[in-house]
Amino acid sequence: MDKVTRPKAGDAQFFGLAPLHPQAAKEFHSQITGPTRTEPLTASQALRFLDSIRAFPVQELTLAVFRAVVAISRQFRLSYWDGAILAAARESGCKAVYSEDLSDEQDYGGLQVIDPFR
Repeated sequence: MDKVTRPKAGDAQFFGLAPLHPQAAKEFHSQITGPTRTEPLTASQALRFLDSIRAFPVQELTLAVFRAVVAISRQFRLSYWDGAILAAARESGCKAVYSEDLSDEQDYGGLQVIDPFR
């Protein structure tokens, strides 16, 4: 597999319309409104932001995707939720997943993880 390079400011590939999994929206909402934030957003503010990205395609959780979630989670010893992100990306034809939660530069069965904060 060709190595995917880190995004740069103005990189259309990074800022294009990548598929969104509902788990990613849930994680965003939980983190941005959580009590550990110095200045958390209100639930209404977080939902307004999520409304602003409605143009992104959403990867549905079909039975085939669910089976892939379970397989990926078991193979790589990941949580169901991390497996869900990877399975949705794979089903959508992605080559890379941008995440600070998964191992940077790890190849998960054809999907390369890139930590955008490194």
